[in-house]
Parts: sequence; structure tokens; C-alpha cells
Amino acid sequence: MLRTGTVPDELLPALMRRAAVVAMPSLMEGFGLAALEGLACGTPVLVSRRPPFTEHFRNSPGVAWCEPEDTASIAAGLQAAARMPRLAATPPVCLEHSWSRSAALHEAWYAELLAARLATADLELQTLCN
Repeated sequence: MLRTGTVPDELLPALMRRAAVVAMPSLMEGFGLAALEGLACGTPVLVSRRPPFTEHFRNSPGVAWCEPEDTASIAAGLQAAARMPRLAATPPVCLEHSWSRSAALHEAWYAELLAARLATADLELQTLCN
């Protein structure tokens, strides 16, 4: 285990690529971004058998599971993850949740919302003019 303290964002990919395992045996987690970043760097991850991990990483390669309140389960999960080979290709889960895909989905949603608002405004303007 390496305790680094705060690490600048630009150094995280190199650090994750050098890691044997990225471990997140969390009791509660909002999304699991660090685990996703670890997988994107080709590093096996250990995650809790709880949402959101069970939702995102269910069939993903490079993922070991644990029960976060069971130290024996965490130890076994760390060993399992450490035995996994590094990922040669980016797993589909990383592509599904990439920043570029997220930005594109947001852009499409905002365009749809704007088009609906403009259509409503046009109808209101036509009603006022008639």
C-alpha cells in the first residue's frame, strides 16, 4: 500500500498504471469513478459487492469483488485482483462512461430541451400575434 496524500490530477493515470490493484472496498459510493479510472489505465480493481459497483461493473473484465464489512473477503479480493493480468484493452464500461460520451449525451439533451423551448416560444408568439 502506498499512501500518497493529495495527488495532482495529471499524475493520477501514471500512478494508477503502476499500481498492482486499485482497491475500493467502500461501504457507500456515489459512482465509483476511481475504480473506473483504474480500469481505464489497465489496472485490475477490487470493489464492494454493492451498488453502484454491481450496476456498472457486473460483467467487466479486471474486476474482483468483496464484502466490504468482511476483512477476510477484502483480503481474498485483493489477492484475486493482484493475480489478474493487466487489461490490454479499455473495457466497454469505461467507454460507456467516458467523459466524451457523457459530454455528447449532455449536449444532445440540452439541444433537445432548447428546441422544445423554442417551439413553445414560437407557439406563444403566434398566439399573441393572432
